[in-house]
Amino acid sequence: RVLEDQEGKAIIPSIVRLGNGHVLVGHAAVQASASAGACPAAGEGTFSSVKRLMGQQYKAVQQLAAQLPYQVAPGPKGEVMLYCPGLHSQHAQDQISNGSPNQDLISPEQISAHILMYLISRLQHHLGSTEAVQEAVIAVPAYFNHAQKQATVRAGQLA
Repeated sequence: RVLEDQEGKAIIPSIVRLGNGHVLVGHAAVQASASAGACPAAGEGTFSSVKRLMGQQYKAVQQLAAQLPYQVAPGPKGEVMLYCPGLHSQHAQDQISNGSPNQDLISPEQISAHILMYLISRLQHHLGSTEAVQEAVIAVPAYFNHAQKQATVRAGQLA
């Protein structure tokens, strides 16, 4: 059975919007980004297609990064990080720490973890349970290499 959200939608866009101290996932993130359309910074803090960046080194994704609506930067170990202005001040209480000296950077794994947390909360709501989800199966594309698979595992652990 496919679980629907509160609006009756079964498919959730893998989009996360961080801003004003809130994390929006899926349709809510899409709507918030669209309503900010006239604002020059409308795309800032909105992340999509992060699966392609998980487990990757910055040097390997520069061509792809140029096509994304958000900025991609190298992390302390050369890994891909995503630029989100004001992230640290907006999410001071965020339980997902990025471990980066630049607090305006967030990893693709952290974005994926927000999506997974949303899915977990949706499952708990459906089941009428507040018990923590202890185990889950997360499918990864067959073309993922070892580093990408490990990044998916890290996203699951963060969630």
